[in-house]
Amino acid sequence: MFKEMGQFASMMRGLPQIKEKMERFQKRLPQITAEGNAGAFPAQVTVFVNGCMETVSCRIPDQALMLGGGRLGELVQVATHEALLKVRAQVAHEMHEATGMDLSGMLPGMSGMLGLPG
Repeated sequence: MFKEMGQFASMMRGLPQIKEKMERFQKRLPQITAEGNAGAFPAQVTVFVNGCMETVSCRIPDQALMLGGGRLGELVQVATHEALLKVRAQVAHEMHEATGMDLSGMLPGMSGMLGLPG
């Protein structure tokens, strides 16, 4: 019990440094980007998202437009999902590098408690 109390006290002393690292990391989130692709060339849809989980751009070639709305919508969805998976992994990795905190096992929604995008 005393060991846990000591660890807690140590963590509390380090809170100002952790807060500073988190603030710097949050400012970096818009610069972290990932790309997701779906479809086959020349009808490959490409979606780019940033570390704030925002879609930055979407490339839809003319050939993909000929697929029809349903199929095109699926390609955009798959490419977006792939980009989000990649950027979440990048955010977790860079978070660990910047702060020493490991987000890889964090439950969905808990990152919001840290002020990070879900």
